Amino acid sequence: GDFINFKKSGSGTYYWNNGDIYKGDWIDDKRTGRGTLFWSDGERYGGDFINGEITGRGTRYFNNGDIYKGDFLNGNFHGYGTYYWSSGERYSGYWLNNNRNGYGTYIDSSGYSEEQYWNNGQLNK
Repeated sequence: GDFINFKKSGSGTYYWNNGDIYKGDWIDDKRTGRGTLFWSDGERYGGDFINGEITGRGTRYFNNGDIYKGDFLNGNFHGYGTYYWSSGERYSGYWLNNNRNGYGTYIDSSGYSEEQYWNNGQLNK
């Protein structure tokens, strides 16, 4: 990648000693812009970064086959997004610090759909 004043800048790839890899944009030595972070355990995230943090729109792939596509803030599901379970279920709605929060739609693996309202991870019935 490129360097400006001895700091990573532009587009490049960085390898950590623990096996994590980042490929993407850098500004002032921080992951900023678009990129993909590969964790050494096999999980990955592709999307926006701001000041080194997973913040903005992106997709997180988990080792168990689950996927989250949506908004992130400081690495957490935050804003609007869809979580897809490997079992075929999915939830589309609002998130706050990794918890379902507000209105959303749950669809089970058979296609049954239910409107739901969540309060900081607790389903209101």
